[in-house]
Amino acid sequence: MRSTIFPRLYSRAARALIRRWSAHLPVAGSGWPALHAELDLWRGPPARFWWRDDDAICETPELRHLLAVRDRQAIPLAIAVIPARASANFGSVLSGWPCVDIFAHGWDHQNHNRPGRLSAELAPGRKAGEVRLELTQGRTRLEDMFGEQFKPVLVPPYNYLSPHLVEPVREAGFSFVSIDRDFAGFSVPSQNVHIDVIDWRRKQAATPIEIVRSAVAALRLRRYGLVDADAPIGLITHHLVHDASVWTVTETLLDRLKEHPAVAFPAMHEVFR
Repeated sequence: MRSTIFPRLYSRAARALIRRWSAHLPVAGSGWPALHAELDLWRGPPARFWWRDDDAICETPELRHLLAVRDRQAIPLAIAVIPARASANFGSVLSGWPCVDIFAHGWDHQNHNRPGRLSAELAPGRKAGEVRLELTQGRTRLEDMFGEQFKPVLVPPYNYLSPHLVEPVREAGFSFVSIDRDFAGFSVPSQNVHIDVIDWRRKQAATPIEIVRSAVAALRLRRYGLVDADAPIGLITHHLVHDASVWTVTETLLDRLKEHPAVAFPAMHEVFR
């Protein structure tokens, strides 16, 4: 019992501590110079970054904008698709796009948590067999729809996966999960996201200072040896709710990262290996 409960408690406490710490990191000026200053301290192989976008279901003007940004930036992109809600022709829409991989974003992105609790599809209290069936169906649908473009990575909606559902995730055929921040604490491997370009409380673009704090926190955890130095640092976007200001700060962040010699954007198969 102790071997299963203690890691979960440690993971939960560590992630909460990291969130509070990163929210109060001192950042000078506009924020962007502080990102470069932190990257200047990096030694060894380049710091690895990657990009994940959530909630895709069909072709929209917002999706076309996302793909146009990907083309301008010329970096790999993972799109988390909601299997139950994906349009029948979605595979043909995304087929052939260079460096675009598809992940499963849960099954239907519905909240199953109790009233008053944070939203979660893969919530406490759900039956393991029901979840296994849904996730298996979702994986099969996306494999049929996208072929080799689909990778067996589960992105739990609302960035939450109840510990009792980790084994059903594995049994459904997923090799990785991807949630929010380091110290996920799962027995299945995870590669997570750290930098959100949206301030969800104010429902607007995050400020450069907020974005840089998250990036610097993730970099320092790796530079200090608290997280493996080659653990990728993830950027998360949500194309369906981006306005012009969110896209501007997203591209500014990507430009700032790409121009620094200490940064690399590896292919998805190198991130999830």
